[in-house]
Amino acid sequence: MERRASFVKLLDEAYKIIESEEFKNMHYSVAYKFNSFHLFEEKILKEEKELSERWNENYNLSRRDIIIKGTEIQKKLARDLDIYYHFLYSFLDQLAKFTVHLYKDKGNLAYRGFKDHKNWFINKNPSFDPEYAQILKEKMEWYDDFKSKRKWITHNISPLVAPVQINGKEVVCFTYNLDKIKNLAWKDINTTNISKVSETLENAGILRVEPIVKELSRNICIFSDRYGRHFLKKIQELKFN
Repeated sequence: MERRASFVKLLDEAYKIIESEEFKNMHYSVAYKFNSFHLFEEKILKEEKELSERWNENYNLSRRDIIIKGTEIQKKLARDLDIYYHFLYSFLDQLAKFTVHLYKDKGNLAYRGFKDHKNWFINKNPSFDPEYAQILKEKMEWYDDFKSKRKWITHNISPLVAPVQINGKEVVCFTYNLDKIKNLAWKDINTTNISKVSETLENAGILRVEPIVKELSRNICIFSDRYGRHFLKKIQELKFN
C-alpha cells in the first residue's frame, strides 16, 4: 500500500491544479482502473488459494476428476485473470494520455497508447524529460512481455486454468497461448530446482497464477511509485502557469 501512496497523492494534487474538463474525465478513468486491477489481484489470489486447496484435497482422484472438482472456481478465476490483464493494459494506455496534462510545455507528446508513449520518451525524445525517460527504461522493461501475453488472452483465448502437478502437489496454472494449450494440465514435474520448474512451464506456455499476478502487481506498484514522485514535482510548475 505504501508504494501506491505517491501515485494516489499525485492524483489528488493534479485534480486540484488542473481544471480542464478533459483532464477531469481522464483523471476519473485512470483512478478507476488503477484501483480496479488491485481489487482483481486480491480476488485472483483468494480464488487461487481456494482452488489449490480443493484440488489438493482430492489428490487421489484421476486428473480429470480433480479438474471437475474445481470447475466453478476455475471459471471465476479464468474470468478474473482476463479482466485483470485488461485493466492493467487499459490503465497504462490511459496513463499515457493522462501524462500529457502534467507538463507545462507539452511539446508533441505521443499519447495514442503506452507503447508509443514509452517509445517517444526513451527513443525519440529522451531529452524532453530525461528523468522520466530513465524511469520508463528501468521500471517498465517487463511491459513488452506483458503486452504479448495480454494480446493472446484478448484476441485468441481467455485463460485456461488447470492443475499442474509439481513435486506431488497440484499447482494452479493457466495458459495464454492457443498453440500450446495441449500442454496444460497433463504435465507432472518432479524436481527440487525451482528455476527448472519455471523453465519447464514457460517452455510449455504455462504460467503459475500466484507468482505471475504478484509479480505484475509488484512491477506496476514500483513504476507507479516512481511515476508519482516524479510528477508530483513536475505539476508544481502548473501552479504558476
